[in-house]
Amino acid sequence: MDLRERGSMGESWVRHPWERARASYVGSVLEHWAPTARTVLDVGSGDGFVASSVAASRRPERIVCWDVHYSEEDVGRQQVGATVVDRVRDEPTGTFDTLMLLDVLEHVDDDREFLAGLVERRLAPGGGALLSVPAWPALFSKHDEFLGHYRRYRPEQLVALAERSGLEVQAASGLFHSLLPVRALQLAGSRLRGSEAEPEHSDLRWAGSETSARLVTRVLELEERLSLFAARRRVSLHGLSTWLYARRPV
Repeated sequence: MDLRERGSMGESWVRHPWERARASYVGSVLEHWAPTARTVLDVGSGDGFVASSVAASRRPERIVCWDVHYSEEDVGRQQVGATVVDRVRDEPTGTFDTLMLLDVLEHVDDDREFLAGLVERRLAPGGGALLSVPAWPALFSKHDEFLGHYRRYRPEQLVALAERSGLEVQAASGLFHSLLPVRALQLAGSRLRGSEAEPEHSDLRWAGSETSARLVTRVLELEERLSLFAARRRVSLHGLSTWLYARRPV
């Protein structure tokens, strides 16, 4: 979760199925394309939910969660199963087997310079990078502006960005396929009515119960399996998000 969104959640809330399903797919991607990765750098890690999920399911030796918006209380070290998880505000030193930039690049003005620099400084030769971004520029909305997004991406734009940054793409596809037409129709209706307004809170504040959140998560996880099945066969499916896994040449 983006720390900007966390601030609006209040004391009692249910984590959104979108976030749960995304964490599950990250674990599945790493299991298939990076099964031996021992060290992970989670760039723009937010509240660390994905990192904790990866630690619990994949059990790498160390995950560093790096987010410039962490407070003094956020920074520190914890043990999640067999994995050491560090939270830092400043860019860490050394190189890592895996970089994760999950819904980060859209926040950066010069995304190519940012990504290429990270690949050069922090990704070990032969290591992998998992990137995900919101898809389709036509869907750029007030909510994107609220979250500090500069852009949304077409799938081929993300692939080109990765390649220009020194990476070789291994797999790419979309995610949240069923949410794409829903969001497109929702946004089109708002624009036709002239009623698209600045959001007052995060879309990640799930209004339903924990039970309903788990049910919706299961449905989204079925889509995750479809996306991974397609990606393993070099087929890219369109979704509300687009992702890729790429390697730095040795």
